[in-house]
Amino acid sequence: MNKQFIRKFNYILYSYAEKLSGSDIDSEEKLHNQVVASIFKIKNLIPEKYQEHNLERVIAAKSISYNTSLDKSVRQHFYLKKLLYKISKSKTLSSNLSSKIIDLKETRLKQSMIDKGFEDEFLFISSERDLQKDQDKVQLLLFGSQPSHLKIFDSFLKFSFLKDFKLLIPHKLKDEVILEQVTKEKIIIFEDYFPPNIEKELDLLVEEFTEIYHENISVLENYFQLNGHDYFKTQRPGFKNIFTFLLPQSLVYSRTANTILEEFSFSTVMGVRPRRIFDRAILQKAKHLNVHTSLLIHSTLGSEPRELWSSGIYDSCDLVLGWGEKHLQLIKKDKLFDSGNFIKCGSPLFNSPPQKKDFKIDSPKIIYASTRNDESIINALENYKSNNPNIHITIKLHPGDNQYDKINTNLFSMESGNFAIEEILSSFDLFITSYSGSHLSAISEGIPVIFTPFFYEFSNDLQTLYGINDKTMSFSYAKNTSQMSNFINRVIEESGYREKLLNEQQKYFTDLIEEFSMKESAEKITQVLNLR
Repeated sequence: MNKQFIRKFNYILYSYAEKLSGSDIDSEEKLHNQVVASIFKIKNLIPEKYQEHNLERVIAAKSISYNTSLDKSVRQHFYLKKLLYKISKSKTLSSNLSSKIIDLKETRLKQSMIDKGFEDEFLFISSERDLQKDQDKVQLLLFGSQPSHLKIFDSFLKFSFLKDFKLLIPHKLKDEVILEQVTKEKIIIFEDYFPPNIEKELDLLVEEFTEIYHENISVLENYFQLNGHDYFKTQRPGFKNIFTFLLPQSLVYSRTANTILEEFSFSTVMGVRPRRIFDRAILQKAKHLNVHTSLLIHSTLGSEPRELWSSGIYDSCDLVLGWGEKHLQLIKKDKLFDSGNFIKCGSPLFNSPPQKKDFKIDSPKIIYASTRNDESIINALENYKSNNPNIHITIKLHPGDNQYDKINTNLFSMESGNFAIEEILSSFDLFITSYSGSHLSAISEGIPVIFTPFFYEFSNDLQTLYGINDKTMSFSYAKNTSQMSNFINRVIEESGYREKLLNEQQKYFTDLIEEFSMKESAEKITQVLNLR
């Protein structure tokens, strides 16, 4: 059976099960907390000599959603059982049938679980740091593991004018990321602090934790009996990976983070997202050493709690610096964020309210931000371009993507995925995307945005991630090709329509992000962290 058909069938099945049975956010929250608690129980299996590293917390975010589908499966099972009971009025039938459906789904996921490995490929490199050099005490450590994480730091530093800081990054970003505000001497390469025998040590840890896994199968089976269902049975490859990959890597990363934090004596660390092993190991170790921990939110947390939970767990954060009230209400849904210390500070990445921008009526330039599964949108743009040859359209490929194969370069200009779209946005008059988060940058710059959720999953992505639907974006939410063409033409030709669209976008934007300029946001963060 076609994989795409199966995926679509599953999507329809579970989304309709939720709709027809009735959404229950409170129950979702309880289920999520049970899932996290079950992962925390792994602490009981970790040898005493490693307990100080809180490895069960370092692995938590990846364990519930990436290496397994535990969080999602428990939620889907809940709604299926609820719907089937609503239909059959039989607890036994609804329980048995929903369990069989979930097991069938997870059997198909086994291969993806088997294919998982270390979070990043380990680099066994020779250290480039000067071990004899005395380190000055530095107040602030910024750290991030992805290019998108570093973008917000660059903007923050640009407007805060801070000098007393270091930036910690993995080796993979060393040559790929050029930061305007960060000189070479400010950068710490994480792998430079690996122990000299790292390769041998990792092999021994993999062996040790794999053995612990095999010796405790029955214990793990008991841990992952949730709501009367055995999730260990069908997700076993994912749970094995927790021991074979996540725990050994977490221990190496935690020890490395300890070395760095003790060498520099930072008073504050600030990350971006509490999900990846790299970031969580640093946060947990800083917490253990009584170093103040903070997060500067770089992107959406979603419009629903389930999206928040997939983006990370906030258990090790003394302070969260977020966009505004909507971020605050979502963060409150993470009961592990026990400090409750949340500051609304807008974002150094965006000006709020959005800027005003002149629209070039005579020769407008359109940019499409490519995502996944967007062939139907590309085809629609090809058709539009063929009928409107004077309109200039640029396709900006998704970061890391440089495949031009399916795109007619005779009709479109092309931009690679080797740089952020924000670098060229100001040159365009109209922005189109299926669900890319870069729409926020476009709105911030005063550029009209048209959304094109043609693929069956995109409408759900737009809603759960950004709260965008045909009501919140009534002037720019195109459900099909003809609507997209109509919206483009009206934005170009009707100033009144364009003004209504921009006003709608501004309301959406300012509801999401507090009204701070980038400079004001950076100054607020600096003040809150007491960095001056």
